[in-house]
Amino acid sequence: MRNKTYLGDVHIGKMIMKIANQKGISSSKIANVLFPVRYQQNADKIFLLKDIDAKDLVRISFALEYNFIERLCDDHLSNLPVSGDRIDSGVGKFCIKLDPLTKRYSIMGNCGNCDFLEKMHIGASIRKVAERKGYKEKDVAEKLEYTQSTISDLYKGESLRVKKLFWVSERLHYHFFYDLFLSQMRIIPSYDPFYQFIITIDEQKVCIENPNDESFSMIFLRHLRQK
Repeated sequence: MRNKTYLGDVHIGKMIMKIANQKGISSSKIANVLFPVRYQQNADKIFLLKDIDAKDLVRISFALEYNFIERLCDDHLSNLPVSGDRIDSGVGKFCIKLDPLTKRYSIMGNCGNCDFLEKMHIGASIRKVAERKGYKEKDVAEKLEYTQSTISDLYKGESLRVKKLFWVSERLHYHFFYDLFLSQMRIIPSYDPFYQFIITIDEQKVCIENPNDESFSMIFLRHLRQK
């Protein structure tokens, strides 16, 4: 039996091509940065893909500074509730490291990069959710309209194509895209004025202010150690 998927009419490659053209980024640049081996012979192949590995789409989102995952979820998974029960703990924590000499700051944690993908195992996450819902493999197979042997392979996969993961999310009624990706994706555009900060330092405090958005402004009290 052929594995069922979702988003049959959506062409992900064309979505990528549209944003890449708007930003003046060539397919070869995307291929060289992200997939130097896989697409080096034919970089335009990326734009021809109707479907793509979910982790690869996250990497492309960061490279193009456009959240394709969020766009697809807004259009096709808005019916699913966002769970507060996170699959993994310890993620989503960000901090700003400030250099008082240069007055430059760097954002630490899973913010502005996709390093969190390295340890991600999508199949294992699906298994955890299924077990938490009390589903056995045969139950998951019935819901996904897969064979039971396919479910075993699904659980072993470190990644999954976007459309198949949408299908799994819909059929298991669980927002895997939020828990796995959106809860950890913070794409910061290079030239977005809302991410420009004014830093002032005095003896008592350090102020990081965003003139365009007060919610991104912070004040840190300085702690001076006794000599």
